[in-house]
Amino acid sequence: MTDRRKARGVIATTASIVASILIVLVLFDICRSNTISAAFHGWPLWVLWSLILVGIIAYYGYLGYARHAYREMKLLSPIALLLGAAGTVAGMKGYVEAGGALIFLAYIIEMIVGRKLYYDYREESEAGAVLFILGVTLFVVSLPLALVRVKLVILGIIGDIVKLEGLILVLAALLRRRTGERLA
Repeated sequence: MTDRRKARGVIATTASIVASILIVLVLFDICRSNTISAAFHGWPLWVLWSLILVGIIAYYGYLGYARHAYREMKLLSPIALLLGAAGTVAGMKGYVEAGGALIFLAYIIEMIVGRKLYYDYREESEAGAVLFILGVTLFVVSLPLALVRVKLVILGIIGDIVKLEGLILVLAALLRRRTGERLA
């Protein structure tokens, strides 16, 4: 692995860790307030906009890092970012269900891209890659359940924390790796 590819992997994975932490904060607030609309007011709204910015940073990093996920990342991630922004605007305007649905679609794309990214992450850390894809899947599957019963957002929190653990393992592996070295 070149130093440049490693650096882009570190940037992308670090941005994904930041995004994961921010997502958990919003999900906890939704759980606390017992309403999805909480995400579109006050500080959680600022967090949603911050997620778009962090997503752009992650996108840039992954384009220089991902080999297996490159094509999906390049084609689908901009669509996911636009859907996330549109969902945030819809929620701000009071169309909470529409906003939630658009954000859900954005995360379905994340799961599709994440499935390919799993192969890139597996080259760094097998355990990290498995936790990452399991967490992404649980998180995305839980989102429509939270629209039926808000307290089920706890499943999304668990999924995101599992994903976060995987990302931390991958980042640690990236930081330990020297150019050209492959970790077991």
